[in-house]
Amino acid sequence: MTRRKVGLLFRAVSISVLVVAAGLVGPDGASAAASLSANPTTIIEFTSTTVSWTINNLLPPFGPPPTPKDWIGLYTSSTDPDTAFVAWQYTDSADNSGSEQFSVADTYGTGGGPRFQFRLFSNNGYTRLATAGPISILNPGVRVHPSLNPIARGGTESLTWSGVPSPRPTDWIGLYHSPEFVGDERQFVAWRYTNSTVTSAGMPFTIPADIAPGTYEFLIFRDNGYQYLTSNGSDEFQVTM
Repeated sequence: MTRRKVGLLFRAVSISVLVVAAGLVGPDGASAAASLSANPTTIIEFTSTTVSWTINNLLPPFGPPPTPKDWIGLYTSSTDPDTAFVAWQYTDSADNSGSEQFSVADTYGTGGGPRFQFRLFSNNGYTRLATAGPISILNPGVRVHPSLNPIARGGTESLTWSGVPSPRPTDWIGLYHSPEFVGDERQFVAWRYTNSTVTSAGMPFTIPADIAPGTYEFLIFRDNGYQYLTSNGSDEFQVTM
């Protein structure tokens, strides 16, 4: 069973201990006594990939014995220091091999093509056992389409959307005045839950009667939060008197 952790139980140190597995260390600081892989290697934000590992502590070259406190970290590049993970979870296993579903809840700035890396560490520390990558993390690029353009204040749009990964009823859509929306997702002028558990759906959305005329857009957000699923260049529309 995968258990997400709130934080590591050890203090991050500035100097990483790389590997003490029979003195055999790979070119990326990983041990020759362990392996790590991810499937798929291209991950859509808010979905997961299966990360699998093998730790050999029975035959040469010997690695450290596996423990439930072995952990997997996600890094934005192969050159990041071991302390600079952006997400992580324990393996929760003392077996020599196993797999975990690793959920990705952000794109962490996805430009530049495949560049992310998974790393396997031993027993709550920074002894690096294996790496997997390069990994790509992509924004789902969901678009919300209004039915009317222009639309009068007080009118009702019939919204449609598609491609929402792992949809939840508490995903929500906000209405934004485009010239004023400069990255502050709290500047919505109206909002509604999607109340949907399917990837493609629709719903009516009433435009407030008291907003200023101008250019507006709809954005869809994840699960009561402010992580938006909508790609750049959402469908803008005009609200008139």
